[in-house]
Amino acid sequence: MVFLLGLPVIYALDYFQKWDLAKAFLVVLSFFLLASTTIHPWYFLGILLLIPNLKQVPWHWFWIASFSIGTYLLYVDGPYWQVVIIGWTGWLLLAAFFHKSKPRTWLRKVQWLRSKAKVNHITRLLSPDACGLKVLDLGAGEGFVGAHIATDWQADVKLADVCDMNETTLPHTLYDGQTLPFKDKAFDVTVLYFVLHHCEAPEQVLREAIRVTDRHLVIVESVYEAKWDLKLLTFLDVLANRLRSGGLMNSQEEHLSFKKAPVWEALITSLGGRVVNQHRKGKWLHKQHTFIVDVSEEGGVKSKE
Repeated sequence: MVFLLGLPVIYALDYFQKWDLAKAFLVVLSFFLLASTTIHPWYFLGILLLIPNLKQVPWHWFWIASFSIGTYLLYVDGPYWQVVIIGWTGWLLLAAFFHKSKPRTWLRKVQWLRSKAKVNHITRLLSPDACGLKVLDLGAGEGFVGAHIATDWQADVKLADVCDMNETTLPHTLYDGQTLPFKDKAFDVTVLYFVLHHCEAPEQVLREAIRVTDRHLVIVESVYEAKWDLKLLTFLDVLANRLRSGGLMNSQEEHLSFKKAPVWEALITSLGGRVVNQHRKGKWLHKQHTFIVDVSEEGGVKSKE
């Protein structure tokens, strides 16, 4: 039935797009699998038959095929939805590599939208009460979080990172990962969004962030509770950052060091920071913990208790 329904589509792809038969079949089978409410492992046999005629091996379908076995076995009793989420997340990332249709451009749009959500999250917890704050986006990456802060808070924002991936018009400073080239208390707020777990010396980076900040640090970190959390975080972090950076962040992989939330809090406290607000989000796939840290004597930016 699927074959008969797909024949007109295959013919149209061949006639209008000049696609070869194997590629057209793969697209039709892909839509069928994506639309299926239940996927059995043997559904992927059709794709296996197409591989000898494809120019590239569809690794994303191998990935989801392997996870489909898990969904089949765990359908009644087991962590079914966790396997589904991990499976299709990996499929999306690998599919972007497979098709090579400028996946980084597509990813940038997603990052821009996610960065807006990140800043909304920070704003709810920090509640900046004045325009013209001086803000440092440390470990800024593409600079999207800093760009939204500049707009939403009407702030004077600077970016800093160990590599230059800046895609905004905000000023960007390269530094060595050890010493920030800024004066003491140069910024009202410093933001470190998914930064510390990449650092070779997170304690030194945090110490420098405290030094250059007059009021508050905003620290958001991926955290784990069980060993499988740690393995999943490591895999997804490496995969996502290779995709987004085009190799610029590969050298940071050897320093990956995820920690549990209490460990990060203890490190912050040991360096003189006072956690005045914190928030936890994510239950399964990506657990995140936000710390609002007061590094001043009198405060200055109001925090919601």
